[in-house]
Amino acid sequence: TRDKFRSYLKLAGFYPLQESVYLHAFPCVKEIDFLRYYLGIGSEVRIVIAEKIENDQVFREYFGV
Repeated sequence: TRDKFRSYLKLAGFYPLQESVYLHAFPCVKEIDFLRYYLGIGSEVRIVIAEKIENDQVFREYFGV
């Protein structure tokens, strides 16, 4: 299930910051909620909404923002 979840995140354009930490530049809480429900992993996945990441140039280039 974990590998499936990661695959969905990669297909959705998430940036792999660490093995279990993925970033996205745009709001996607509804999509993640759906995946948690669909895969039955609601209590295993946490969403963090950050306003700023230092040294973010590589992320800006990745997302084109």
